Amino acid sequence: MRGKSGLTHRLAHQPRRAAANKENPARLDYIAERDSMWVGLFSSHANELRKVHRHLRRGSRLERSELTSRSARKAQPRISNEGADRIVEGYAAGKTVYELANDFGCHRVTVSALLKRRGISLRRTSPTEEQAIEMMRLYQSGLSLAKVGEHFDVHASTVLAQLRKRGVPTRTL
Repeated sequence: MRGKSGLTHRLAHQPRRAAANKENPARLDYIAERDSMWVGLFSSHANELRKVHRHLRRGSRLERSELTSRSARKAQPRISNEGADRIVEGYAAGKTVYELANDFGCHRVTVSALLKRRGISLRRTSPTEEQAIEMMRLYQSGLSLAKVGEHFDVHASTVLAQLRKRGVPTRTL
């Protein structure tokens, strides 16, 4: 096997070596320990393998926190009624869901859900089916895309997208 590194050669022949030493369990333990050290050095899970190896040498029980490298999940704080009121006020004042989530230390989905539970219509949401039908009616009556958009407090491009989605032909300049 010329040209192969020693490690590649050893790992390629590991199953044969283990099968040849079935009669000697101590030899198998040595091979497994030595090979796990090689794998540990080149593995993305090297630290975890080292911890398990230490545990096996000590013979003591490891806690779950010792075996995993992930930190414990952080307890999520509850938003009080006063905090919820402040979120609603901030959103009404023009703050975005992202800004409010950052201010209150929670996820944007939490803020959105809170606002929806409080009956607040979120900005940048697609128009409802009734609104889209009304947009079509107003546009077909002669209003411009911009005027229809002002009526619904949306951009003209939103109105255009809704009209195209429903196959309404648009006027040319």
